[in-house]
Amino acid sequence: MIFQVSQRSNPTYFTGPGTMDVIIHQCLILPVYLGGETDDKVVEENVKKLKITFEVYEARLAKFKYLAGDFFSLADLSHFPIAHYLLATPHASLLEGLDH
Repeated sequence: MIFQVSQRSNPTYFTGPGTMDVIIHQCLILPVYLGGETDDKVVEENVKKLKITFEVYEARLAKFKYLAGDFFSLADLSHFPIAHYLLATPHASLLEGLDH
């Protein structure tokens, strides 16, 4: 239940076959490790989706200290690894501009 609360906005908008992992793949893995080229259109589409997810998270965090309520949980912890990799992309500012 705790994890489900944080994933309600749409779990694929944060991780899964969409958004943040696509941004990381396009901006970090593909060009750096696989020698490919970033598809800017795909990145921008997923940046828009991620911004929507962050708006939902910000609204939730304005009411509660953590995603699942007033206690730190797996819901919060599960976001750290993928967010860490986003910081290595040109879109790190998406995380830096958040209030919570």
